[in-house]
Amino acid sequence: MASQFGILLPTAFCVVGLTAAPDLGVYFHLHINLITPASIAQINPLAFSMDALRSTLQPITRSLPAPIRDLGLSLIGPDCYRSLILDIDFSNTQCLTLALSKTLGIATVAGSSIVKLPQILKLLQSQSAAGISFLSYALEISAMVIALAYSARSGFPFSTYGETAMIAVQNVVISLLVLQFEGRTVLAAGFLGALIAAGWALFNGQVVDMGILGYAQMGAGLLGVASKAPQIWTIWKEGGTGQLSAFAVSARQD
Repeated sequence: MASQFGILLPTAFCVVGLTAAPDLGVYFHLHINLITPASIAQINPLAFSMDALRSTLQPITRSLPAPIRDLGLSLIGPDCYRSLILDIDFSNTQCLTLALSKTLGIATVAGSSIVKLPQILKLLQSQSAAGISFLSYALEISAMVIALAYSARSGFPFSTYGETAMIAVQNVVISLLVLQFEGRTVLAAGFLGALIAAGWALFNGQVVDMGILGYAQMGAGLLGVASKAPQIWTIWKEGGTGQLSAFAVSARQD
């Protein structure tokens, strides 16, 4: 009695035959048959599913509104857009990797836009800034503004630093709320003005050149780490976290 085992490889279909004969003993017989894409389609039911999916989606993907089409082209480029969106062809692994990377980047930016929302809501509900260090947030914002200016002027894709931008905006809101609830509205106005002026200078190549900005970027990491110290001191001094959001604290650790 003979039995056969099939092993499917990316480029070849390998059939191993194991034959047992009373007079010849047991021996192995190995032969390899190359499979063409056409023959794979005949034995693989997924090929039929892809054809059905393609015929269903192509009328939609080929008539997308111009803003969506332009966004797709800007994100993954014309070649990958044609392959993945127009032709519904997922055989190009480079395009798939690029699309996945862009999708994750956008998802990260979208998620970061609400990461500090619990802290903002807690401040608004309590009308108190107990347990929250303004200096800690000011230092963190400074580090973020430097990083944003360096990334933008270096021409990095927004998806690589958009998370920092979203968190920085929320940190500014938290800082202004803290100062307002502490009764330091004049300082709040001065802080906002200084922040706008510093941001304008850092983003302007005629004011701060890339050499100086590069040195500032190297120090931004240390500044971000140092920003944790005032918050730790505030918690220890006040004997509790006060209105500090646990979710916001975990987000700052990231």
